[in-house]
Amino acid sequence: MEEKPMAVENSTIVRFSRAGALVERVGLKIAAALAPEGTERYAADLFRTPRRSGPPRAPSVPLYAGKQFTVDAPSGAIQAWQFGEGPTVVVAHGWNGDSTQLVRLIARLVKGGFEVVAFDQPAHGLSAGTRTDVAEMADAVRSVVFRVRPVHAVVGHSLGATATALAMAWGAAIPRAVFIAPPVQVPWFARAFAARLGLSPERAEGMLRKLETTIGETRAFDLLRLAPQQRAPLLVLHDRADREVPFAHGETLAAAWPGARLQPLANLGHRRMLREPRVLEEIVDFLREGMREGLQRIA
Repeated sequence: MEEKPMAVENSTIVRFSRAGALVERVGLKIAAALAPEGTERYAADLFRTPRRSGPPRAPSVPLYAGKQFTVDAPSGAIQAWQFGEGPTVVVAHGWNGDSTQLVRLIARLVKGGFEVVAFDQPAHGLSAGTRTDVAEMADAVRSVVFRVRPVHAVVGHSLGATATALAMAWGAAIPRAVFIAPPVQVPWFARAFAARLGLSPERAEGMLRKLETTIGETRAFDLLRLAPQQRAPLLVLHDRADREVPFAHGETLAAAWPGARLQPLANLGHRRMLREPRVLEEIVDFLREGMREGLQRIA
């Protein structure tokens, strides 16, 4: 997929207040001229720093009590919660989010006969850390999946979907997946982030190089390169008018992933689909297909 300039005004990853954005833009422009290397390093650190909106809290799912537990991950302690009984489905939130965003999805999955494990990503919610990246998020998915194995499926939203895809490519035992509005390219977002800060293209590439000293070569996280080797059944849900992660991301990923099913959505944006009843029903139906297929193999 061509790396076109992204519409950053509403991006989950690059959202700032207008006043804060102005300060960052003017300050970093001057800093970039005086200390380009230090500015690139600062921008790379800023890119890896999620914002917590309000005091972190545990997910509260009406009618279903959750059991909290801790998972040890390479990034530190991950806080997780288990709801219901049945085949295990792990749900993974995206950047700047937490597990409380997924309570309606959790409730519908439990009602549908699944055990659900939700967790806060590294440096998000109640989990440890102040900085993170998609590589650490993928390691968190792998750690949670290993802790609660065997899992029936993982449902990931936004960068949580990207992290899940990476975890699968890195060997996590995830036999079925649902990706909701999945971004497919880390460099695309990083360059847009740098542009939002007012960095020149040269400084943006320098920021990318600094980022790679922490997370490794970013092309290794390109889902379009990794998808053709995957065989797990996949459902991709994406709004055609998503202003944060353009529809082309989900569309091209579904085309590259053998046997993947793409379900275009309308008028739901980037997050509203997490509580839209018809979307939740589609997810439950797809996961139940996996249960029926398993029973048929046993028979």
